[in-house]
Amino acid sequence: MRRAVAAVGWVVLAAGCEQSRTELVARVDSEVAWGAGRTVQSVTLTVRRGGPNGPLRSARTTALGAGGERRPLPLLVGIVPTDDTDTPVWIEALGCGAPNGCTAATAAVVQRAVVRFAVGQTQEVPLLLASACVGVTCGSDERCGATGRCEPATRATVRPFNGTDAATGMDVGVDRIDAATPDRPVAMDRTVIADSSVDVATMTGDTGMIDIALPVDARMVDLPAVDTPVTCGPLELRCGGACVAALRDPMNCGDCGAVCPAVTGATASCMGGRCGYACDAAHADCDERPSNGCESERATDHANCGTCGRACTDRQECRAGVCVACGGALDWCAGLGCIDTATDRTNCGGCGRVCPTGFVCQGASCVADRCTPASMPPDAGGYRIWLNCPAGCVDTESDTRNCGWCGHVCPPENATCSYGGCRDGICPQGYRLLPAGSFMMGGGDAGPVHRVTFTRPSCIMDHEVTAVEYSNCRDPGCVAPTPSVDCPASVMNWPIEGHDWQPVNCLPWSAADAYCRTQGIRLPTEAEWEYAARGTDGRTYPWGNTPPSIADTPQRLCWNRGAAGSCDWREFTAGASGFHAFHMAGNLAEWVSDWHGGYPSGDQTDPRGPSSGTQRVLRGGSWRESNPSAFTTTSRGSDVPTARSAAYGFRCVWTP
Repeated sequence: MRRAVAAVGWVVLAAGCEQSRTELVARVDSEVAWGAGRTVQSVTLTVRRGGPNGPLRSARTTALGAGGERRPLPLLVGIVPTDDTDTPVWIEALGCGAPNGCTAATAAVVQRAVVRFAVGQTQEVPLLLASACVGVTCGSDERCGATGRCEPATRATVRPFNGTDAATGMDVGVDRIDAATPDRPVAMDRTVIADSSVDVATMTGDTGMIDIALPVDARMVDLPAVDTPVTCGPLELRCGGACVAALRDPMNCGDCGAVCPAVTGATASCMGGRCGYACDAAHADCDERPSNGCESERATDHANCGTCGRACTDRQECRAGVCVACGGALDWCAGLGCIDTATDRTNCGGCGRVCPTGFVCQGASCVADRCTPASMPPDAGGYRIWLNCPAGCVDTESDTRNCGWCGHVCPPENATCSYGGCRDGICPQGYRLLPAGSFMMGGGDAGPVHRVTFTRPSCIMDHEVTAVEYSNCRDPGCVAPTPSVDCPASVMNWPIEGHDWQPVNCLPWSAADAYCRTQGIRLPTEAEWEYAARGTDGRTYPWGNTPPSIADTPQRLCWNRGAAGSCDWREFTAGASGFHAFHMAGNLAEWVSDWHGGYPSGDQTDPRGPSSGTQRVLRGGSWRESNPSAFTTTSRGSDVPTARSAAYGFRCVWTP
């Protein structure tokens, strides 16, 4: 076969014809449907020197055959320099929706490359009309990547050309590029010349370019391979010395090193250079959100039992992909399913009843893990707390010799134990008596100072409500503590293992109020709280009038000069108030019932605070404080009722 050569510069060759050592081979192929009536019906290739605005060197269109039959791709066009190997080459391939070519503005899909010659080497420039690029508009100096994203055209792949391909019917032409020749008129291919005996000396024309198309039965002639250790195929990339199928390799999806992420319940995959995933047999993607993969477990998902959208009723659970009603000794727990409340540690004796750390659930009761069913009394049913004490496995909720914990004996004169607390006359164990009487309230910035009189005694908890105590609240208002900006998980006490006896925190005012009310008690008023902390002798601090210091921190105060968070309520006993209430300063600041407002100027009797407001009062300071003034018995704080803080807790009060 002879090659027609125009007298104008660059040479555009068919692969398989004679090869120049310094050469670029533009290879145009398509993932998009190709042929009559398809998305792409012709391909237009344009070559310029320097860039998108540089001198035009070639423009050609590969169209359908005369009978409308599909002309095979890829289209391979060779480009060789005459005297300029330094100037970049700009190549544009347009996938046209019409059989006679198009422009970049009307093309169905566009691909570009900006590359340079490598002296002494024949290199291939793949221009793939990717399905991901259909409808994507990039700048004239950009290409469309395999994932459909625009990127600089200089990132186009260049690889050694191996000179082999089985495609037929490709347009063939010759152009040469030089640095001096300006733009010249070009014409699109209009005629298929199958006569390979045409003599270039007799071929002339006004277009300045002569194209010859191979006959449809012609095949490519192998060219010698370039000396290189790795030669990659037309839809491959060379990554780390190896060829990879970038359109389907999940470890190099669309680009070298672009790893498709692992997702729940699925196998990562790469399709057309885009990451995807295929759900395994046990999972389904019911919410159609790629971020969480195949989130539904078909066998157990209550909302998508066996298949997406098949929801079980409130009295059913999903077992092996089938909705089954709770049976036998199982109880229904909303959001959890069918639960054996006789043995489930987090639902012991009832939904949501959590056994403390170190306990197990046996017979619907929380039992220290050393107790055994055989050692428990016959009437051990119901929600109780049992401990393996020296006297045996005992009910610490009612045993007067082990009331609340092993060895805690209730005084003979008050030999009753109720809910783990001894009765000490008026108040149960765990509460301290605030007798009827008067005290002076306010001082410093909290003024004016005024007399407050209580006409009835009350009992205030000697400790802040603990995490384990709060966990047993079943009232809907007892919302679970949740992490937030002001309450990171690292300092949240519930449901954290090992923090059972630290005060519960990260709760809004409404949750504190709900907890106290479910116990048949209430939050203290601000006046009751100050009375419990200050007493009748007008103390500056709960323990007396000596300011706190680092030296006495281990005995008196849980604050940020000795603690990095809240503390066990059984610590710092030397800091108790005159009524023997612990942590009235430090540990957690405490919600009280009052709205925040100014104090009245006159004497008050059984005050309840303002009738309305925007913030609730907080008293006592917290472990976050370092200024001693925050721990005085008169210091006040406030916050919006919805606030959740790692520094906020509460205690309750009971009026006999």
